[in-house]
Amino acid sequence: FLSRGTFIGGGYQNTMLRSGGGGSPRSSIIGGTGNTINANNGNIISSNITGGIDNTIIGAQKFSSIIAGSGNTIQGYASGSNSYGEGNSIIGGIGNRMDTGVERCAIIGGANNYMEAEGGPMNSVIAGGKVYHIDAINPRYPYTVLPQNSIFKSLQV
Repeated sequence: FLSRGTFIGGGYQNTMLRSGGGGSPRSSIIGGTGNTINANNGNIISSNITGGIDNTIIGAQKFSSIIAGSGNTIQGYASGSNSYGEGNSIIGGIGNRMDTGVERCAIIGGANNYMEAEGGPMNSVIAGGKVYHIDAINPRYPYTVLPQNSIFKSLQV
């Protein structure tokens, strides 16, 4: 490990990589199989993956977590000294993804849900369901997306 305070505990074939000058201070992978944290030209700070299979946090990302699930990805990016992507969580699910600049968002369960856009979305949630996509149409407007058969209908707050 090239970063201070990093930790991999248990699991199988989990990796924490530093490439292109980035690092992963105070980040961790706990258990699971094939999970990866890859700083890839940015810094991943205080982020973690707990359990699950083949989950990835890549690029510049702060204070973000993937808990369980399979094939989930949180990806940020850096431009100069600025990092874009922080405070995000994916909890369970399969193939869920957050990309380029998503901040303070969550995907809870579901499959193949996707959030992306430089500078947004922010403060948004996808809870369950399959193939929901939140992008930059109104990037700073918070969204809550729930499956049609849930107690609550999809809504904009």
